[in-house]
This record gives sequence, structure tokens and C-alpha cells, in this order.
Amino acid sequence: MTGVQLARYQARLREALAAFGETSTTADDVTAQLSKNFPASALGWVADATWQGPVAVPVEQVDTSNQAEWAAASNPGKVAKMQAKLRARLETSGHLKPAILVRTPGAEKDIIVDGHHRFLATVAEGSTLSGLTWGTSTRRPARGANCTPT
Repeated sequence: MTGVQLARYQARLREALAAFGETSTTADDVTAQLSKNFPASALGWVADATWQGPVAVPVEQVDTSNQAEWAAASNPGKVAKMQAKLRARLETSGHLKPAILVRTPGAEKDIIVDGHHRFLATVAEGSTLSGLTWGTSTRRPARGANCTPT
């Protein structure tokens, strides 16, 4: 991404975030989004979280320690399509569906529950991940909850 492209992206991001204003996302909103890819039995923890967003999250704030295990990491074609979608949405001042992140108590970084392809596309574009919905929960999502959609 060139400096000019980055400046345009940052300007659009500021505009989009200003348009959002103060937003509140409920556990029902998050459950509705996740239920498209995950069984209901894997989503009980969502109600325990305090949700905010969409918000912009620097990619450095996301835990990538298990990135090699992500299905998205072995699917560069889908990530490339997501990059193209990201670029197209930015041209029209739109945004992608928010990724779902969780920060558990004591953790230093957020874990991705849903949105791995969007995250990798954002990283490839050299951007800040925008439109993130995130929360805190006393219960960590089950291991694999972020890797095995239905």
C-alpha cells in the first residue's frame, strides 16, 4: 500500500468511525453474527461478555500466536478475495462485517473468534482492522471455536 492509499484509507476510517458515533453491540447481535458459522452449542460464552463496537483495533493488538492453525492461514485465495473486497468497500466508504474479538481477563491481546480472513486481508493491506466488535468474558471461547465453523 502506498502512502497515498494509506492516507485515503485513514481518512475514510476516521469518517466511518465518526459516522458510527457511540455504538453499543449486544450479545444478541454478536450471537446472530456468529450463528451463521458456529453451532448454538458453541456460543454460550457470548452472553457472559461485555460487548462494544464496532471499534478500530490496531493489528498489533490481535493475538496471532496460533495463526498457523487458522484455516484462513492456509487459504490465500480467499484472503486475496477479501483484500479485493476490502479495497472495493473502502472506495465506496463502506466497511466489512465486523470481526469478533475477545479479550479475556489478564490477556494482553485480543483473540479472533470470527474474522480471520478479514484480519489477514487487513494485515496484507497494511491497514488497521476496522469495524471490530469486541468484548471481555470471564470464560474463554472453547479451543477450536475460532477454527471450526459449521
